[in-house]
Amino acid sequence: MIYIKEFIVLSKIGNSVGFTIPKSKLELLDLNYGDYVEIEIFKEYQGYPSLIITSSLRKYGRSLSVSLNPSLLDVLRLKEGHGIQVDIRKFETGDKSEESIVQKLFEELVFLFVRLYRSKASSSMVFAKTIHSSLEMQKYFGITAKGMASPGRDIDDFSIFFMDSLFKIIPNSAYLSWDYDLTGKYDPPLLTKKSDSDTIKDILNKFFNRLVKYVYREYNIELEFKVNIII
Repeated sequence: MIYIKEFIVLSKIGNSVGFTIPKSKLELLDLNYGDYVEIEIFKEYQGYPSLIITSSLRKYGRSLSVSLNPSLLDVLRLKEGHGIQVDIRKFETGDKSEESIVQKLFEELVFLFVRLYRSKASSSMVFAKTIHSSLEMQKYFGITAKGMASPGRDIDDFSIFFMDSLFKIIPNSAYLSWDYDLTGKYDPPLLTKKSDSDTIKDILNKFFNRLVKYVYREYNIELEFKVNIII
């Protein structure tokens, strides 16, 4: 496996923050649009000297780029203009690799939901931006994320739909509801920020177990959900 270790500066990639990969390095790694790369970010994380993530290459202008999820940027305290040292290597995808990628996406989604209902500062904005910027999450989890930030409205004010619109959440209020009779009516909400911890744990467990079944039905990928949700 070929590794490329270099110092990069984070910049705007569309509506996200990330970095572009020069053509010479794309040729060396034999990378093309849509390929997955494994990126080791050399910044301390939970006592470890680095963190490894997986991402797909996207087109940005004439270049191919990697966008970093807002949740990751928030955790690592990174933003546009910051410089970091990274290792980049090609991530060979196959049936097993795809399952591994989706499992990581699933675990990240669980983390986003738990953080949202723990009411940490800016958690709703991180939740919304992460899902809006992740085409992979949208694909595998049947997500529709519409709406753009505008004067008087932030991106976390807009509804995000899961499992082909079966469930809906408004990140800013943490209103989670479902279209139980498939009529397009989502009230009353199953959860809000005011829900007690036992109710939150119960509903989220049911939601994620249903999502596991959805991914298996749509993509024949078996996900593991063994997280003990603590609110």
